[in-house]
Amino acid sequence: MNMTSPTIGLFPRATEQHSITDFAVQAEKRGYDSVWIGEGWEHDLFVKLTEIATTTGSITLGSGIANVYTRTPTVLAMAAANLARLSDGRFVLGLGASHPSLVEQYHGIDYNRPLQRTREAIEIINLLLGDQGTISYDGDEFNLDGVPTQDVSVQVYNAALGTSNRRLTGRYADGWIPYGIPLPALETAHADVEMGRANRGRGPGTVTSLPYVTAAVSEDGEAARESIRHHIVTFVSRFDAYQRAFAQEYPDVISVILDAVEEGAHADAVEHITPEIVSNFGIAGTPEQARTQTMAVLERSEV
Repeated sequence: MNMTSPTIGLFPRATEQHSITDFAVQAEKRGYDSVWIGEGWEHDLFVKLTEIATTTGSITLGSGIANVYTRTPTVLAMAAANLARLSDGRFVLGLGASHPSLVEQYHGIDYNRPLQRTREAIEIINLLLGDQGTISYDGDEFNLDGVPTQDVSVQVYNAALGTSNRRLTGRYADGWIPYGIPLPALETAHADVEMGRANRGRGPGTVTSLPYVTAAVSEDGEAARESIRHHIVTFVSRFDAYQRAFAQEYPDVISVILDAVEEGAHADAVEHITPEIVSNFGIAGTPEQARTQTMAVLERSEV
């Protein structure tokens, strides 16, 4: 897989000692290329990114991800334009269809036609960030008439897992954020993005790939690996998309994990996450081990 420009970014999580903003400030000082803020139920990612934009000066800021159900394309474009201006052009808009459980249970919104909604959201946002003055759009999910454009440059990335969504990414987005895909499978998955790009007539290198690799680092290397094991079990048992991605590589293991979780035996499920699975899904270990693994991932991405 050939990434357009290999980078090291950070998807921080707050701890009792450090806020997400603290992590972002430290990431900039330590030379990270970008910091990406997720969103579930704890905070509004655009509010956090605004705070980070005012406390940093050079690091790229990304939404990782803003889902296309809980905000309209117009609201997303407004937020993107404002953050881009506030950060002097450092903002990247990461979008995704999220998951039925989060969209329906947390927000009470029907999870319908995610690919169509994602495509239209990307198309509309790109139009709204342009310089046409006003735009109209006649789609299946959205209809707009006479909406003012923002005239600001913002790249739009899509967090796509499935084959059709990856091809959609290649056709319409500036970048791809894969997460939950085993590292050895990234090259094959990236081929779908390239197929979409070529079918749309876009040139080579048009779409940047930015894999989201889960990492746990501790002086206690085994504790770090155990953290990754729990993380994998939680995500593959809770979200269908990650479950499918995991099952493609480990069809026998997924059924055992799901049975154990269904019976309330999370610890038993974790025991089935082998060292091989840990290394294929994340970076885990002591700081030195993590550095070695990180370099291996970057070398693989440039193949």
